[in-house]
Amino acid sequence: MPESDAPRPPGFARALLLLTRMGLRRRVARLRHAFARRRRQLPGAPRGPTPRKRPRGRALVLFLATLMLFNAGVLTHHFLERHEEERTRVERTAIVEAALAGRLGWPRHAIEQLEAALRPNAAPGPDIADDKFREELEARRSGAAQRDTVAQWVEQTIGPEADIVRRSVARQRDAGVALLISVLALAIFLSQLGARNQDLGQVETSFAWLFTLPVSTRAIFLSRLLEYAVGDFFSWCIFAPFLFVVGLWAGAGLAALPLALAGALYLNLLLASVQIGIETWLRKRAAPARRKNLQGAFTLLGVLVLMGSVAVALAPAGPGLLFRAVAFTGTWVNQLPPALPIQLLGGGGALAAAAVMLAITALFITAALACVAGLVRGGLDAEAGAYRGRRGTWAGTVAAHPSLLRGVIGKDLKLLWRDRNLLVQTLVLPAVIVGFQLVVNPPLSATLSGSFDHVPVLAFGLGAYILMFSAAPSLAVEGRALWLLLTTPARLERVILGKAALWGVFAALLPAALLAWAALRAPVLTTDHLIGAVFALVGIFLYAVIAAGIGALATDVLEPEAKRRLRPAALYRLMVLATFYALGFYVDGMWQRCGIVVLAAGVAFAVWQKFADEAPFLLDPEARPPRRIGLAHGMVAALVFFELQILLAAALAGTEGQRATTLALWSYLGASILLMTLLALFAGFSNRKLEAPALPLPPPGLVRSLGAGFRLGVAAAVAGCAWLLIVRWVEPLRVWHESLAIHELSFPGDRIRLLVLGVVLAPLTEEFLFRRLIFHSMRRTCPFGGAALLSAVMFTMVHPPISMPAVFVLGLATAWAYERTGRLAAPVLAHTVYNAIVLGTQLALR
Repeated sequence: MPESDAPRPPGFARALLLLTRMGLRRRVARLRHAFARRRRQLPGAPRGPTPRKRPRGRALVLFLATLMLFNAGVLTHHFLERHEEERTRVERTAIVEAALAGRLGWPRHAIEQLEAALRPNAAPGPDIADDKFREELEARRSGAAQRDTVAQWVEQTIGPEADIVRRSVARQRDAGVALLISVLALAIFLSQLGARNQDLGQVETSFAWLFTLPVSTRAIFLSRLLEYAVGDFFSWCIFAPFLFVVGLWAGAGLAALPLALAGALYLNLLLASVQIGIETWLRKRAAPARRKNLQGAFTLLGVLVLMGSVAVALAPAGPGLLFRAVAFTGTWVNQLPPALPIQLLGGGGALAAAAVMLAITALFITAALACVAGLVRGGLDAEAGAYRGRRGTWAGTVAAHPSLLRGVIGKDLKLLWRDRNLLVQTLVLPAVIVGFQLVVNPPLSATLSGSFDHVPVLAFGLGAYILMFSAAPSLAVEGRALWLLLTTPARLERVILGKAALWGVFAALLPAALLAWAALRAPVLTTDHLIGAVFALVGIFLYAVIAAGIGALATDVLEPEAKRRLRPAALYRLMVLATFYALGFYVDGMWQRCGIVVLAAGVAFAVWQKFADEAPFLLDPEARPPRRIGLAHGMVAALVFFELQILLAAALAGTEGQRATTLALWSYLGASILLMTLLALFAGFSNRKLEAPALPLPPPGLVRSLGAGFRLGVAAAVAGCAWLLIVRWVEPLRVWHESLAIHELSFPGDRIRLLVLGVVLAPLTEEFLFRRLIFHSMRRTCPFGGAALLSAVMFTMVHPPISMPAVFVLGLATAWAYERTGRLAAPVLAHTVYNAIVLGTQLALR
């Protein structure tokens, strides 16, 4: 190609525009990708172009942005209200002090009379106060109330002579707001260098390939600087509403919005300039491992500074603390670069403030570009070998019997120790947040110290918070090292389950310490308190398994960027599940809490079964596991069935003349029909099917299957009748049974309806749910003993507590009938025989 026809590289302006646009589009795509879901192609379909993402990401991002802007504006408004009240108090105090010091030109005898009025429990002299003031002072004779009353009178008396004092206090007020926004800017800057920066601690960054483009270094860095300034979602949601509300308070009116946006852009440009310089310096001076450790320190400092600024803004004593800080530092805080937007919104010196802001912005950007251009003359990173590490001699031998701290668990422990950023996010920050709340919120600390009632739910919430950022992304943090796990002589789901157990132990440490601290300080500990503590710790370990499973299912292992591997939708699911479990702390009775634990265990089992099905296909973007109805669908079906039964019973209860047995019969029948219809529609639309059971022995014929079911039903009925006799002989059980029994059986139709419900409908529906869906799905990945035990416990939980032993035996018997025969008819007949014998015996003994 002739030299004249060769494409020319773009100029500085064109390159800057293209690179900045590309960076901003990448940030927008990250936000949309966080909430979007890729449409999957059906198995067996020809491979086509990459499926488009669903557009719901835009709506969710817009909703979250609106929510953050609104909350930041409301918090700023509350802060300014208290700050203005503190300004009034400080102004009155300053006026009185100026009068006492003789700076207002008062005669000596008037100052002496004022001093006498300020003495505790002393009335002022008649020559310096009118009758109204005397009455107010007599009613408020001590402390701050007396001083405020005197200050109001002095302010009214001296009039314009106190203007100099007012102007001084106004400068202190503005300096307090300037100090707060400067602290907020520092917190955002530290977070930008910390956990929110995905490239700083990486070996391979998305920034390095830009240096292969035929454009100038200054254009590359300036585009990245503009990307940081314009595309930082978090900083815009903090600075813009803060400055907007400050402008409204300052009287800017409609101009408050454009001025607030201009001020937020100015602050973002300053922070981006400093950030780009420090990032480049760290890349040149520190190895990736050291940068990750520094990121952990930046994250911790950023959270501490941000929580401190929020506490100052929200705490009742916060404005007073700001005034004392300004009194110590002086009003020169108003001249700090982050404080200039406050002057821009003030009105009087807006033009001068705008000119200074433009000059400072140009100076920061120019200095940052000159600095980074000089730093990268010899290359972008500190080392030519990106994967270079330290080498040392191996001391010791491989143990004959590997310990618990070896293998994958040992690898995770080393990762936690070496990656200080991960250590800070998972273990340090939760402790800091809880400790900070106990320090700045004395009523909360007093409540936890005075009563143990709310401590278990707080402990569980703390453990769940830790697990959301540790166990949930346990597969996402593997990245390209996933192939190491796939080559280990163990199934991937077992490896991830071991990681979940490790994180469960770590997540339980802080809650256990909180429970022990509260137990030592609580005046009284009851059995219910101990049960609540055990319930919290058990929930943390169950939640660790659930979090690791849901996080593994929501991880895109083919995603090159670590931040985008775990979809945030998984975190929202974990929040919902944690909320459901937390409701168990406020239910009455041990039986309900046991039911919640069993349900959580079933959810954990269902999640891990689904992950076991999908684990072999993780690295194949097209292959999918067989589409079948699994344990998760069975548990949802069981929940839907009982919810439908409750809704139908409530709807039929409004009909006059309906008896209890009639309501139970029709609600059960209607819920069964609706459930089967919904399952059929779901299986048809989702192209899922029920698999045939894999039997360890050849299946018997139908007659032999029915015979086995009949024998097992009779055996379970014998156990049920024995339990009925025990209930009648043991007085506490008999009283309990009589309080729960149905007494509306006076008409012949009542007994018929009860028998139809128990002998015909219940066996068909419940055996389909608990044996065909739940037990059958568990049996695919679990031995018979575990599947039968867990399904029988779930089956027991949907029956009255008084019948728990007999129903549990029936659950085991029907599970064995289904396991041995592979036919649903066997457990249905066993259930029918059991209900017929037990209900007949119970009616005969009435």
